[in-house]
Amino acid sequence: RDEQRTTTTLRHAAPTPAPAAAPKPQGKISHVTSRRETAAAAPSACDAFLAAIIKAQDSSHASFAAALREINAGRKSSHWIWYVWPSHKEVRRTSRPEYALPHSSFAVAWLRHPVLGHRLLEITSSACKHLESGLAARTLFGSAVDVDKFAECMAVFLVAAEHQQPPLEESAAICRKALLLLDRPGAHEGAHEVATREMA
Repeated sequence: RDEQRTTTTLRHAAPTPAPAAAPKPQGKISHVTSRRETAAAAPSACDAFLAAIIKAQDSSHASFAAALREINAGRKSSHWIWYVWPSHKEVRRTSRPEYALPHSSFAVAWLRHPVLGHRLLEITSSACKHLESGLAARTLFGSAVDVDKFAECMAVFLVAAEHQQPPLEESAAICRKALLLLDRPGAHEGAHEVATREMA
């Protein structure tokens, strides 16, 4: 009977509830969210590049203001061309590669920037006035190398301006004028080809 009672008791006993599942750790999800938020908050490569250009142009040594004074006076005499009329990294190696355009799309952002775009047009317009007056390009830019750098820069910015919808007409017109005044097609053909390929 004792065995029968025990068996009956076991048959009618309420089933033991299964242990509650342990909560899933949230640390990994929080970590992913944090990384996404950080990525969203971080400046883009283009923003960081333009910020570095602004910082260089506003430096106390060889600033944009100094560059503009030199060009207005008719002769480049100090070292600032890397961050005023930049080279393209696929076209020319320079001693300051951190200021070279990584891609032609960066030239578009430069032209659209409220400070850098205005400065580029201002100093290029000044250079064009001297070239129109008959001043030799080598005298204006200080060396044959910098004449070629200027030509390459104008070619990249011209293509960048022309490939916008609608085109950046004022920028394109000044760059086109500068190249015509230089009359050195061989100096910028490579830059034009690279920019055209990248902006296609």
